[in-house]
Formats: sequence, structure tokens, C-alpha cells
Amino acid sequence: MAYASALIVALVIFAVIALAVVDRAQWNALDRQLESTARALRVVGDVRGGHLTVDAGDREQFAIIAGAKGNAAVIASDGSVAIGSDDRMAQALVALTERAGAPSYSTVQAGAMRVRVFVEPIVVNGERVGATLSWGDVGAIGALDRSVAAGFAVAIPLFVALAVLAGSEIARRGLAPVDRIATLASEIEARDLSRRLALPARNDELGKLGGTFDRMLDRLQSAFERERRFTSDASHELRAPLSVIRAEADLALRGERTPEEYRRALETIAAESDALEALTRDLLTAARDHSNAEDVRGPVDLALVASAVIQRTSVLAGNRRVRVNSLSGEPAIVQGNRALIERAVLGVLHNALKYSPESGTVEVHLLVEPQFAQLTVSDDGPGFSQTALLRAFDRFWRDDAARGRDGTGLGLALAKTIVERYGGAVALANAEPHGAIVRMTFPAT
Repeated sequence: MAYASALIVALVIFAVIALAVVDRAQWNALDRQLESTARALRVVGDVRGGHLTVDAGDREQFAIIAGAKGNAAVIASDGSVAIGSDDRMAQALVALTERAGAPSYSTVQAGAMRVRVFVEPIVVNGERVGATLSWGDVGAIGALDRSVAAGFAVAIPLFVALAVLAGSEIARRGLAPVDRIATLASEIEARDLSRRLALPARNDELGKLGGTFDRMLDRLQSAFERERRFTSDASHELRAPLSVIRAEADLALRGERTPEEYRRALETIAAESDALEALTRDLLTAARDHSNAEDVRGPVDLALVASAVIQRTSVLAGNRRVRVNSLSGEPAIVQGNRALIERAVLGVLHNALKYSPESGTVEVHLLVEPQFAQLTVSDDGPGFSQTALLRAFDRFWRDDAARGRDGTGLGLALAKTIVERYGGAVALANAEPHGAIVRMTFPAT
């Protein structure tokens, strides 16, 4: 309705202006014709003794100038019609020549006709001896104006109706993708994010909107799948230690046991509780990984981080009699959150200590380049299997060879996520003849 109203207003304004222009053009054309005829008639007739006379030659000349359909006359100074195409009309207009001291236009009612008149005085030697006049019926102008107005009155509603119908159809087709987006958005549920708009490629606003909507659904589907997989894996990992704790408690309570049996049951429960605590801690860390609440960034020295992590794991290294060689004395400043980066390095170094053989060696090496800083942790353990090289970053995934060891399968996954948050990357490799290598690369500041 707004579009139709605006169109009607615009067309009405155009019609009014067009009518005014047509009407003015007709009046101007009529005035020019009348003036041209009246001034041409000044050569008709002769002045003798101060009086205007007309002979047969003048009448022929008058007929040529006025034409077959011309309305003109030559009026003598005494008010008589010397010559005219319509003496009766000319006589009715004589009064206009008596008042005209200069060329002039007038619009008067002459009987049943409304006419436009141009009067041109005839002056000889400073004396007014008569006048010429020509006139035209202005009714034709009004008739044309009414015809044009009637044409607009018919054309405007028809044009508006066609424009509204065509515009509605164009808008309906053009906005069909928006309707599809609204329909799809109302039907999508969290358990099924696989549907897409799949609009044909089009380089306009709706095409960009459809593509953006599909990419948003891709991200949502990926996020929901990750969360669903994470929840499933977390529940599976939590079930095992809880089952062991419950089984040991039930077994100890089933009957009287010796102090040694109670002690063994409590030790098992304590070990499983430790594993459960470690798993819960890693789960909380993974959950916080999606939040920026603690992600306050600033300059971080990787060398100091590596030294702090080595100090924190010194007890574990001593218990396994693993020697840690550090080659990280040179400062390496990167941008990030020190607590998170330290957590990533701790996870990698903890894995290296866990899988190194007793009396083995773990090396921590820091490489500083103008464009990046790289922290490498290597051990002389069995290294990564081919499957582990592909899946070690999956949360809760553990290689068959590692299943008998303590662990949650979250260390490397969290390290990768943290490093990538700050624009870096984590890469896995195997050393020769054996051993694992983990490289964490950060962009330099």
C-alpha cells in the first residue's frame, strides 16, 4: 500500500505538471500564430488622406495571409471593418482596437465563443489610421486539456494496478530466499542441524545472506557435534573410575575383611579418586577453553614458562628417574595468557615424562626466530603410532599402547586448542630411532 500510494502521488504530480505544460504550450502556439497573422496584415490596404482604403488587390493579399480558415480583420480608424474573414465577429471585437494603443492580447467572450485576440495598431507618420486583429477559439485548448486529463485519469489507475501486481510478484520471487530462511530457521532443532538453504549462486544481498546462513549452520552443527561427542566421551570416562570405586566399596562392605584387605580396597579407591580428580580438572579446563573469561592477553616469555613447568614436574621426573634437559635460556616473547600457555606446556611435558622409560631423557628446546618462537619437547619413549599421529589431538582419545597407563586423553587436545587460540600451531613427529617430538610454534611479537 505504501508503494502504491507513493506511485499514485508521483503519477498525479506528473499528470498535473504535464497538463500545465501542454496547456501553456497551446496558448503560446496560439499567441504566436495570432501575432504573426495580425502583423502580416499591416501591409494590406492603402492610406489616403489619413483614411485606410482597401481595393481588390488588397483583398486577394488578405486571403493569402489569413488563409482559408484564418480569423482576422483590418479595422479602419472610424471603427468600420475594412476587410475581414468574419465581419460579424470582427465587428464584435472592434471595441478592442479602439482601446489598444500598442500591440496587445485579450481573451474575451464573443457570443457563444471564448476567443483569444491579438490587436496590432496601424500607425502612419505618427498617426493611428486603423488596426489589424486576429483571433482564435480557445475552446480547442480546453478540449485538448480535458482529453489529456481523461487519458491520465484512465492510465494512472491502470498503470498503478499493473505496477503493484508486477512489483508484488517481483518482490515475492526476490524475497523467496528470506521466506525459506525463516521457514528453515523455525523448523531446525538442535538434534538436526543438517538442513541447508543451498541457494543458487547469486552475487547480491540475498545470495550473501543465504550463504552466510548456511555457513552459520555449518558452524552450529560442528559445535553441537563437538559438544555431543565431548559429553558422551566425558560420561564414558567418568563411569569407569566411579564403577571401580563403587565395586571396591561394595566388596569391602559385603563381609568382614582383614585390615590388609581393607587397606588394599582403600588404596584402590584412593587411586581411582586421584584419577577422577585429574579427569574432573581436565574436564573443567576443557569447558573453560570455550570461554574468554580468563583470556587476558599480554607479553609472555616462553623461556620462563618452560622453566616454571620443568620445576612443577620435577617431582614426577625424580620419581621416574627421568632427566630433563632444558635449552631455553634465551627470552622468547609471545602474546597470550601465561596461565593458559603454561597449562599447554605442562600437558605436553607431562605426556613426555609419562611415556619416557625410567632413567630416560626429556629435552625441552626453545628456538627463537624473527617471525616465530618454537618450543619443542622430545622424549626417548616408544613414540607415536601412525594412528596417534592422526588422532592424538582428539579429546579422550588414547592409543592402545597407552590404555594401561593413567591419563584422560585431554592433554594434547587442550594444548593444541590453547596454542591455536594465540595464532600458533602444534605438530607431532617421531624421532629416530625412537621417541616422540611435540613442537609448539607461536607467532613472534
